[in-house]
Amino acid sequence: VVKENEEEKMSPKPEEIKNEEFS
Repeated sequence: VVKENEEEKMSPKPEEIKNEEFS
């Protein structure tokens, strides 16, 4: 499960990237 979470953070969706940048 942790590996999957890390993979998602390494290649997140465009919307997620925008959210992180705005954070």
